[in-house]
Amino acid sequence: MKILVVSSKYQPEYSGSGLRAHNTYKRLEKKYAIEWDVLAGTQVHTKSFEYKYDEKKVNVVASLLSTKPIWLRNQSNKQGIFNKLFGVIYFIFSFIIETLKVFYFLKNKKDSYDIVHTFGDSGVVSATLFWAYIYNKNVIKELTTIRNHSFNVIERVFLPENFKQNIQFIAISPMLEKIVINDGYTKVWQRANPVNLNFFNPINQDKKEQLRKELFLKEHLNKKILLYVAKYVKNKNHKFLLDVMKELDNSYVLYLMGPVDDSSDIVYQNILKEIKNLNLSEKIICKKGFINNFNQYLRGCDIYIFPSLYEGFGTQIVESICCNVAIVSNKLENITEHYIQNGVNGYESYLDSNEFSAKIKMIDDIDYHKLNDINGRIRTEVNTEVIDAKYFEIMKGLVNVKYP
Repeated sequence: MKILVVSSKYQPEYSGSGLRAHNTYKRLEKKYAIEWDVLAGTQVHTKSFEYKYDEKKVNVVASLLSTKPIWLRNQSNKQGIFNKLFGVIYFIFSFIIETLKVFYFLKNKKDSYDIVHTFGDSGVVSATLFWAYIYNKNVIKELTTIRNHSFNVIERVFLPENFKQNIQFIAISPMLEKIVINDGYTKVWQRANPVNLNFFNPINQDKKEQLRKELFLKEHLNKKILLYVAKYVKNKNHKFLLDVMKELDNSYVLYLMGPVDDSSDIVYQNILKEIKNLNLSEKIICKKGFINNFNQYLRGCDIYIFPSLYEGFGTQIVESICCNVAIVSNKLENITEHYIQNGVNGYESYLDSNEFSAKIKMIDDIDYHKLNDINGRIRTEVNTEVIDAKYFEIMKGLVNVKYP
């Protein structure tokens, strides 16, 4: 069995879904001898190229329109009609160019793949779906980000309905599953993002204290360490946490970490400026860059906080749970209520700094025996062993191949 994995972006260009796709297929290759190639889009390159990531060859399709203007990437839903229209035109022209490049790349590969598995939404992903339709390929379409429909506008208009009805959807949250069903599609598997319990698991107090010494500043070891790791973009809502920290006393310290690129550097710089203006430099440590050992930071902290404005899922919620780290999260409809039991393994909160800070203080009253009980059940649900087996079952069904 050979799969074409198609992602809107791929590491080291930051992409949560691209990283999960990579890790998933590394495991599937090892367990089930699945072969796979990678085709990816980009937001930072203007020429197509090939490289290796973690010993895996990655083919990137790019054009001069791949790098959107910064103002277009940072648009909100409140943008004016001109900006919306320009955004649509930009996407159409980018899609046409990337479609030509995708078809050229795949011109001699129509018999090479049993399944096309897409992650995210981009011109490269859409173009590959059209290629899959033309050459009658089985498709797994993984919905990874918040959206209004199962398909983007070009896919909705131009992909035939009978082809779309046969696509196997994977929705990473009940919210995304509901979107697929409301659009009239029934082949959908809703599952949490997989968590590798070899990395995300509870540790004893001695190990935790050792990690704290290795990762955090010496003067913070006796404080309650709060952690938030996310790309510095507006929807991740780092800035809100500055207001939260104003409400907390000096027994709390916050570590903010995450990647920064050209489009998000202004967000990062503004946060640094605000920290200084609010005299919070001793209470907030701000770092930039991809965190390779996030699981270690997570297991070393006291509370994980998650103020993101919106998410397709929010993988760090379940990663915290798997590590038995209490969490305080923005209340994300059809996501957080499935994993956070208020007062047991953490708290949901609206984005009010008074309420959010109060919920952080209430973590002190959590019974960690009860927390471990409920988190143990969730660990079983999100375990990579369980999820990988289901992936393989779906793939076998799609290609109708009998395996021992």
